[in-house]
Amino acid sequence: MRQDKKQSKVGYPLSHPQKRIWYTEKLHPHLPVHTLGGMVRVQGKVKLDVLEAAIHLFIQKNDALRLNYQEEETVLQFVGEYEPQPLQVFDFRREPNAPDRCRQFMQTLFEKPFSIGQEPLSYFGLIQLSDEESGYFVKLHHLIADGWSISIMTEQIAQFYDTLLAGGSVHVGDEHAYQAFVDREHAYSLSERFEKDKRYWRDKFQSLPVITTLQKATDTTEGKRKVYSFNREDSTRIREFANQMKCSLNSLFVALVSLYLQRCTRQEEIVIGTPLLNRSGKVERKIFGMFTSTMPFRLAVPMEMDALDYVKYVNRELTSCFFHQKYPYDLLAQELELKKHGYESLFQICVNYYSTQLPFTIGGYPVTNEEFYNGHQLYSLQVIIREWATDERLTLELDYKIAEYTEDDVDQIADHLVRLLNQMIANPEVPLSNLNFLADEELALQLKAWNDTAASYPSQKTVVQLFEEQVKRSPQGVALESEGRMLTFQELHDQVNRLAQSLRNRGVGPGVIVALLADHSPEMIIGLLGVLKAGGAYLPIDPQLPSQRIEYLLSDSGADLLLRHTTRTDAISWSKEILELGDSSLYRNDGAILESVNQPDDLAYVIYTSGSTGNPKGVMVTHRGLVNYIWWAKDRYLTSPDEAFAFYSSVAFDLTVTSIFCPLIKGNRMVIYPHSDSEFVLSRIFSDGRSHVVKLTPAHLFLLQEIALPCTTVKRVIVGGEDLKVSMARGIHAKWNGQIEILNEYGPTETVVGCMIYQYDPETDVEGSVPIGHPISNVQLYVLDSYGKPIPIGTTGELFISGDSMARGYFNREELTQERFLPDPFQPGKMMYKTGDLVRYRPNGVMEYLGRADYQVKIHGYRIELGEIEQQLLSHPSVREAVVIDRIDTWGRKYLCAYLITETAFQEKELREELARRLPTYMIPSQIMQLEQFPLTSNGKVDRKQLPEPVIERMGAEEATTPRDEFDKLLVEVYEGVLGHSPLGLHDPFSQLGGDSIKAIQVSYRLHQRGIKIPVRDILLYDTIAELKASRDWNWEVERISQEPCTGELPLSPIISWFLSQHFRNADHWNQSLLLESKEKITLEEFEASLSALVHHHDCLRLNYSAKDGKLFYNERHLTSSVSVTRIDLSSLPQDEQERKMLEAMRACAASFNLEESLLFTGCLFECGPDKPQRLFLTAHHLVVDGVSWRILLEDLMSALSCVKRNEPIVLPEKTHSMQAWLQEVSAFYQSEQPIKEKAYWDMVSIPADKLPTDHDLGEDLVENSATSTRTLSAEVTSQLLTMANRMFNTVPQDLLVAALTRTLRDVFKRERLLLEMESHGRESSIHAMNVTRTVGWFTSMYPVLIETNSTNRTDHLKEVKEKLRQIPMGGLGFGWLHPHQLEAEEKSHVRFNYLGSVDNQPTDDLVLVGGNLTVDAGAGNHLTALLDVAALIRQGELQVSVTYSLQKYRKETMEKLLESFSNELEQLIDHCCRQEAPEFTPSDFEDVELTQKELDLLLG
Repeated sequence: MRQDKKQSKVGYPLSHPQKRIWYTEKLHPHLPVHTLGGMVRVQGKVKLDVLEAAIHLFIQKNDALRLNYQEEETVLQFVGEYEPQPLQVFDFRREPNAPDRCRQFMQTLFEKPFSIGQEPLSYFGLIQLSDEESGYFVKLHHLIADGWSISIMTEQIAQFYDTLLAGGSVHVGDEHAYQAFVDREHAYSLSERFEKDKRYWRDKFQSLPVITTLQKATDTTEGKRKVYSFNREDSTRIREFANQMKCSLNSLFVALVSLYLQRCTRQEEIVIGTPLLNRSGKVERKIFGMFTSTMPFRLAVPMEMDALDYVKYVNRELTSCFFHQKYPYDLLAQELELKKHGYESLFQICVNYYSTQLPFTIGGYPVTNEEFYNGHQLYSLQVIIREWATDERLTLELDYKIAEYTEDDVDQIADHLVRLLNQMIANPEVPLSNLNFLADEELALQLKAWNDTAASYPSQKTVVQLFEEQVKRSPQGVALESEGRMLTFQELHDQVNRLAQSLRNRGVGPGVIVALLADHSPEMIIGLLGVLKAGGAYLPIDPQLPSQRIEYLLSDSGADLLLRHTTRTDAISWSKEILELGDSSLYRNDGAILESVNQPDDLAYVIYTSGSTGNPKGVMVTHRGLVNYIWWAKDRYLTSPDEAFAFYSSVAFDLTVTSIFCPLIKGNRMVIYPHSDSEFVLSRIFSDGRSHVVKLTPAHLFLLQEIALPCTTVKRVIVGGEDLKVSMARGIHAKWNGQIEILNEYGPTETVVGCMIYQYDPETDVEGSVPIGHPISNVQLYVLDSYGKPIPIGTTGELFISGDSMARGYFNREELTQERFLPDPFQPGKMMYKTGDLVRYRPNGVMEYLGRADYQVKIHGYRIELGEIEQQLLSHPSVREAVVIDRIDTWGRKYLCAYLITETAFQEKELREELARRLPTYMIPSQIMQLEQFPLTSNGKVDRKQLPEPVIERMGAEEATTPRDEFDKLLVEVYEGVLGHSPLGLHDPFSQLGGDSIKAIQVSYRLHQRGIKIPVRDILLYDTIAELKASRDWNWEVERISQEPCTGELPLSPIISWFLSQHFRNADHWNQSLLLESKEKITLEEFEASLSALVHHHDCLRLNYSAKDGKLFYNERHLTSSVSVTRIDLSSLPQDEQERKMLEAMRACAASFNLEESLLFTGCLFECGPDKPQRLFLTAHHLVVDGVSWRILLEDLMSALSCVKRNEPIVLPEKTHSMQAWLQEVSAFYQSEQPIKEKAYWDMVSIPADKLPTDHDLGEDLVENSATSTRTLSAEVTSQLLTMANRMFNTVPQDLLVAALTRTLRDVFKRERLLLEMESHGRESSIHAMNVTRTVGWFTSMYPVLIETNSTNRTDHLKEVKEKLRQIPMGGLGFGWLHPHQLEAEEKSHVRFNYLGSVDNQPTDDLVLVGGNLTVDAGAGNHLTALLDVAALIRQGELQVSVTYSLQKYRKETMEKLLESFSNELEQLIDHCCRQEAPEFTPSDFEDVELTQKELDLLLG
């Protein structure tokens, strides 16, 4: 069906629900994400012509169906005229299986997106399935309809059909207009109820929550729907339970889903979305249109409650929220500044309930309503409960993003929800934490099948007894080898036995801790075994540790004895006995065999690991735990009697337990490698041909990749202590041609070295991390939620470890022991260890490690696993190692930083594109750094605390933020215009400066006007201009601007008309000038050639004025002439004389212009001496330049001089649009009806008649009777003015300057109302598509600002000034265009103020800006144009404020006092703003809500 585009002339704004749709549409253009509809099938002989007439009546009577939209920077909707077009008929009667064919065809048609603004947003078609079945198809855009509207539609069409069929007539007037809802919404926004609702939601979300998701959120929208039906019996049971709770089905299912999410996500709070009907009263329930809103529901699930109390509690909370539901969600998002905090939304999971009461018949025939799914999802998951009036059964629908969930995942979620609901109904008085929603089969798999690890081991023996048994089996076998020294098992045993006897004689026995401080040597092993043989427990200490650390370990452990064998010479403060293991007297005893005095639960060793308090904590390992692990490990790691185990790492790292005890109880050889500073020990191990099995960390493994080792005897590496990446394993595997077996062993020190094992498989392990696998013998693993309950397979949970390989606890840390070692609920009588590690099961029972729970970070509202990002980075072929951490930038934003070690060079842009295909936006690191190697801890783990700060944070501010090319400058200009923030750097965050979806649309629109097409989505996605630019090669589709010289006339702008209206006595001499100092010598010819190039290039420099015609024109004669510069040699004169002569020459040069004939741009070249810099004087009549123009001219002068010195043709950057074209477009705008609001504003501005008082009146105020006074603020205070002083009141420097100036003028001149005549650059881009960024000319705007100064305190006055300045439309541009005569007639009795910003931009180091002089710039005889002319600028980091005045009116003392008062007031205001602790807002901070300051203050308390 087609509709005419004609529409009513009066447009009205979007409602808040519509705005939400509109903004989202901008993020996902050309997709049917907002398409609603389906088929209405009638089982009977329907008259299609009558049905068509009924549909036309429906369209005619409901204006929302005829809405059209127009967008500039805001959107308006217009009701189009009704013009019926024939409906298309789709006839499937001859098709086999007509219903399916029809459904398939219509679904394809349904999924074609609407083109907003190009076609109607509704489509109706008639369908015929057979002679006995027909109906209609409908497709609607969510902008004009919601779910309730579908009910209105089907009801009205059925009624109209029945009426027409009976021969009746239907009144053709409109139903209730949708605009009525928009009007009521506006009225509500002004009501007290609005303010109450706003406070309610603001309090509810005073702190922003973690966004609740079951899977990592993605930016895609493609989705699917799965439908599950409850049988009648279950449906009845569910309804009865809801009735018993005295709540709706909606409340019940919101409670159910919230509980399920809490159990799966381990989050303390759950936030879900729940759609709202948003229709109050009978009238709104009859209006067809978009009303639906969405309410965020935040809930801390009280797990101690039972189901009865919980459902009632949720119902109460929902009811409270519903009472405030009218407050629009889009306003809440703005109020909470979600975008600023990196949030796209408060929720990603929705629960929706439909009670559908659709007509059952049309023309007496039964009707079937079939809703279509558009194939797209904005939310990660939507749970929909439908209660059909035609059927007693409930249905459960799950809409999900296919990028986040598989069909099996969704089936599992549905199964778990139903099971949990059944548990709640069946056990309503059981605490929620005890409810189980896993199937018995799933529980058995996790708790039994995958934990079936029972294996026999000598549980009643100690590891020393096992060693002694091995001694008997192979007494002459080599036990230890170290630097050519060999010890057999018998020799080792004899030495151990003799030392043990000496130790036992000194009181060593069960429970006695003996410290061992020894270098890698046989003596270390003898000492360790000697302690165990004597019955004690050893405490290994690394000799490389600092003395203070060693002393802490000795003191904290309560060690009774220290065994030492080390080359370390540093003294240790230790009052107890020290025995040197090399002391032969320790071994002079009879060597009698000592009997074992230990029980399996006695202490074997204490190893200290890092602690959260900053001090390490001692882990106590028993003989039983050690024996269980070693008995398993010896057979897994040593498969042949000839295999030797390398021992090289610190004995204080429990990784060495494997290297020491496995060979000792298996009968294999241990090769000891002493520590060496001169070589990499692993290089030696892999090359000396003596070792076959090595245990190491992934960081050590990485270092091996760097070493050329063509062959090795090592055939098995055991990797532990840290996450092993697939890329690392792949590299090592390939390095030795697949001949090395790589085993990934996982286990905290608290569970005796290792409790899980997995062998790397290059065929199946292709990306991310190598799994940690399955439990070892006699170990059980549990993946549990926060309440100790098993969770679904594939869901992330915390790992708990139980079984025989368990430590006793922490030495002297009873509280910590009770916190981490807990009763095993699945094996009564046993304990389990809480690891703090996050894991998940694969469907085959293999476990994946996901990182530490404390490595989870919250970014943009999402809780994410840093390990997951690292895995995706490692999938890139160039990336060998990756670490991701979160950092805080200078704006206080948390961001992600990735550190990479790469195989080859890579393009960051390509890597980001690859990540964007795999990860949601919020998981893509903001900064990526390439490192040669990662800093490591002493245990070989990556030291995250020592990773360097990203380079961007260390760059100079200028280097990091300054626009580098024309594209940068254009982006900055547009961003500054929209955000109202200047200056803006390339790395300043859009979101932190007030950027949101609305402002992103404005940026996109303005850029589009300038020929650059950047989607709204990308502006929101890339938070800085630098990131946006780097994201892709943008196609700058800017029109080709003519570079031909301008000819003809230049229309008179308001500022030029003002100048001419002044009737200066010496109008030829009203200039702007600059004085430059050149360190590099410039010849007269070079200077003239460069200035001539500027004149030929910049059209306005060739302007002249015809007094006869009263017009400016481009003088073509200047194109063929050159600039003639005067060269003056002052080198023979003393300094004072040079300055005087220079001033005379500059005056003469500036006074040389003739408006009607001469070039209005020239200069002088001063030679000051052979060792002194030259001075270059530039002057131009103000008719042809302004402040911005000089910046352009200085850049081009340097370019021209550079070309001339290289003997190259002068090539300057291309011109932007001419002033001639700009004036034509701006003039056309102000002659149109578009600036209605602007005109209304300026019409209301009145110029007060009263004048400022003067000291005296001695005559006419001429230039020669004028003076200028100046004050300078320190760099420190200036820096505060530019930055910190603006944060709490959301101001810009000009606000503070005007506030301080007006308070000063009030105090000095005793005036409560002051008129300022203000100046701005005038190059506003909001009303035209012109690019004048490099156009020379006089664009300045002047406009009046009337400011009340009766506020008693600085805060109120600053707010009033800020609001006054914010209210000025278009930067004051329109005043001169709309009130030209008022501008020209303004008396010269007011204060003019101009803030020029920073003028620090020196052309180069060789060409330095010195300054200009007013006595040079204005000719004698010309009058002053303001009573006081106040100018402020930043030069060399300091604020300079000058006031020019007439001595005929004021004494110098008065002006000096004025400036001093102004400086003091400004400094006090800056200090006041910097000391402000909490932000204070004004109405302009809330653009979308009309509030007075009083209302805002009341609202914000």
